[in-house]
Amino acid sequence: MTALRAWLAAVAIGAPLVLGAQAQERSLQRAMDLENASKYREAVAAYREAMSQGAVVAGILGLERAFNAMGQEDSLLPVIDAQLRQAPREPALRGALLRTLRALGRDAAARRAFDDWRALDLRDAAPYREYARLLLTDRRTAAADSVLQLAVTARGGAREFATEFAELYATIG
Repeated sequence: MTALRAWLAAVAIGAPLVLGAQAQERSLQRAMDLENASKYREAVAAYREAMSQGAVVAGILGLERAFNAMGQEDSLLPVIDAQLRQAPREPALRGALLRTLRALGRDAAARRAFDDWRALDLRDAAPYREYARLLLTDRRTAAADSVLQLAVTARGGAREFATEFAELYATIG
C-alpha cells in the first residue's frame, strides 16, 4: 500500500506540471500561428498568455517579433524590464533589451544596458558577443572593436571571439 500511496502522490504532484506544460505549449503554438498569419495584435495577447504560464523566454522573443512587425518596439521595453526584475541574469532577456534599444536608436541606453549586463559577470562572453554583433550590424566598427577589446581583457584571450573578430575585419575591409 505504501508504494501505491507514493505513486499517487507523485501523480498528484506531476500531473499539474504536465498539464501546465501542455497549456503553455498550446499558448505558444497559438501565438506563433497568429504571428504567422500576420495577426500581430492577437499574437501579442497570446504571447503574454504563454508568458503568464511560464514561457517567458519564448514569449519575449515572440513579442519582440510581433512588436517589431507592428513598428511598436518601444512597447516591449516595460515587459522586458518587468521580467529582468525576476530574472536579471537571463541572457535572452538581456539580448532582447539590447536589440530593442538598438531598433529604437537609443545608443546610449543600449550601451548602459550592455554595461549593466556585463557587470553581472565580467567573464561572461554573452554580453560582449551580443553587443559587438549589433554594433557590427550597424557597421559601427570602432565601437565593436572597443567592445571586443574589453572582452579580450575580461576573458583573457580572443579565441572565443574569433567569429566576431573575423566579421569585424571583413567589415573594415
